[in-house]
Amino acid sequence: MWIRKCDRDLKKGVDSPMPTQVVSNEEFIPRRQTERQKHVEHLIGEMAEQRSKKLGMDRRTFMASAMGMATCFLASNKVYGKVFEVDEVETYEAAASEEKFPKGEYFVIDVQAHFTNGVAIPGFRNAEFVKNMGFNLKTDIESYGFKNFVKEMFFDSETSIVVISGVPGREINRDASGKILEGQERTPGGNRVLPSWLMSQAKNELNTLAGSQRALCQGNLAPNHYWNKATNSIDKSALIEQMEREITKYGINSWKWYCHTDPGQSGGGFQLDDDNAFFFYEESRKRGMKLVSVHKGYSYQSKTLGHLANPKDVEKAA
Repeated sequence: MWIRKCDRDLKKGVDSPMPTQVVSNEEFIPRRQTERQKHVEHLIGEMAEQRSKKLGMDRRTFMASAMGMATCFLASNKVYGKVFEVDEVETYEAAASEEKFPKGEYFVIDVQAHFTNGVAIPGFRNAEFVKNMGFNLKTDIESYGFKNFVKEMFFDSETSIVVISGVPGREINRDASGKILEGQERTPGGNRVLPSWLMSQAKNELNTLAGSQRALCQGNLAPNHYWNKATNSIDKSALIEQMEREITKYGINSWKWYCHTDPGQSGGGFQLDDDNAFFFYEESRKRGMKLVSVHKGYSYQSKTLGHLANPKDVEKAA
């Protein structure tokens, strides 16, 4: 039976800030807890009870502290060997951890950061879990825009680098007369949220302002984005034209794929191990791009193509 981690932990009396079994964000069914994971969980509870009493703290408050986290790491080391760099004293004194890891030392990279191209998306910035974290964020168009993105990511947090990531969508390469389009003309009515040209523009602006590498960006192109309906196959010339644009002009750092979407209106999605994907890999490799970031899961986004969100095709492709 599926049960949320918070409910499962509450029922079992587990206060660990560190997962003691494989957990899921509901994109897949997690494996059952192993015997060694059960042992770690037991040790965490036993050690936390002992230390919190000695320090005169209730166990939940103790586990929410740096000492509680250190206790989790130490318990894991007792079962799996010395994996974490943690000392016994850190489970009793918060200052011991603070001395080893002073604030500001960490390198923080946000691997999936978004803003929008003049669009406000209801239910994101004012979601219940956001309010529960103590945030009261504005939800107007400007709040979703690039300027506020820069403020919140770089001035209101300690983020070092962002990977700007968009959503599936194709750009219109040329108009009816054959003229090559640029900027907003490439996405007049479709994929207004965050197209490739805008991600690239934002990345370049951020890196220019910083005078260093503070942003990377992904490309929105996938095997089924340009489709010849007459032959029911990839429109290879259009796909390669966009591929070369994204790699050379936009300077993308990886591709971003959703197998269960259909921007080119092919009538279907694709799999990582099918012929269309392998054609894409070869053409991409010829041009020096070998990174593909694949978003699996969340199959409810597509009632007809949701089965393609299953990660069964990853192994063969890899």
